[in-house]
Amino acid sequence: MKIKSIYLESFGKFQERRIDFEDGINVIYGNNESGKSTIHQFLGAVFYGFVKPNLKHTRYLDEFYDYEPMARDLYRGKVVFEANGRIYELERDFSAKTYTLFDAETHEDRTQEITSRDKNLDAPGKVFFGLEYSAFSNLLYFAQNHRD
Repeated sequence: MKIKSIYLESFGKFQERRIDFEDGINVIYGNNESGKSTIHQFLGAVFYGFVKPNLKHTRYLDEFYDYEPMARDLYRGKVVFEANGRIYELERDFSAKTYTLFDAETHEDRTQEITSRDKNLDAPGKVFFGLEYSAFSNLLYFAQNHRD
């Protein structure tokens, strides 16, 4: 799996922000409160949602409200990624609590294909990566550099 780009249409402090990634290791750096952790949370939220797992009733994690932007009707974003030799676009509308998966080359809606395989309908990341959210989150490494 390779993340090609992300588009934070409206998520946390970001509005209409696109970030493209290159092959190899990518480094995101910045001052405190510049949005590094928000980008990390965004990636997890697009692939896994904000739903607390293993509950009989849907309950959203506190992070759902922590990253809710001022324009709440526009709480969404997209990740373009490569998996299994194909390129996909995964769009998530956090306000509507829905996601849509597209084949990036044909623009065909592929959402039904993954929801039929995924018993936890809010976590397409489990289908593509075979990982729970905590394992996926730990693959994205973030650290604070405390140098002057």
